[in-house]
Amino acid sequence: MQPDMARRLEELQQRSARLGQLAARLRAATPRQATGSDPQQVITAVLGGDGLPAQFTVQTGWQRKVAAQNLAQAVREAVDEALRAGMRSWSAALADQPASSTELPSPPSGTVRDSEKLAEDVISALADARQQAPAPAPGTSGHDDGKHVTLEVGPQGLTACRIDERWAAQQDGATLGAALNAALRRARAARRSSAARGDVDALAGDALATLIDLTSARTDTPGQR
Repeated sequence: MQPDMARRLEELQQRSARLGQLAARLRAATPRQATGSDPQQVITAVLGGDGLPAQFTVQTGWQRKVAAQNLAQAVREAVDEALRAGMRSWSAALADQPASSTELPSPPSGTVRDSEKLAEDVISALADARQQAPAPAPGTSGHDDGKHVTLEVGPQGLTACRIDERWAAQQDGATLGAALNAALRRARAARRSSAARGDVDALAGDALATLIDLTSARTDTPGQR
């Protein structure tokens, strides 16, 4: 392999390592949970480390502060405030982290493979990814047993909340909270994880390992082209 190509591969490895350092810092700073409430302090939402709602609580005597037709809006406001709290916590934790070491971490793990077969697998995986429909994955909504509460969640968090106003007006905080959490559990369970991403990540690791192996083998052999 020519020196110029070897130098470029080394630069690629260093850039990948730096990105890995940044990703590790971002993951370490991510809060495990964040809590927020609507302005009337009627709904409290707890977000998990994935940024999605994990639990809802409805205050006893909520009817004195919020009309039934505004409950869904209060849920969304509580989630939004929890998101803001999570971002504040994440920013503070990131600022408190020590500066990154100049030492490069180990490259992503992977298996050295035949370069031609690896190229075929990479091309095939990318072609499959391009053919996937860009529409959101179906089955991201959930409801309680009586179908009075419906929640929709996506990668960006809570996307919709619908509550039967007539039913809600007759319920106490504990019953409403139980219905919200039942709908939430079903909405979260309905989300489908993409297996294609894991395949592409594995191929990326194999590709880098193969490039490093080719670089080492060919640069250590004088005169080889």
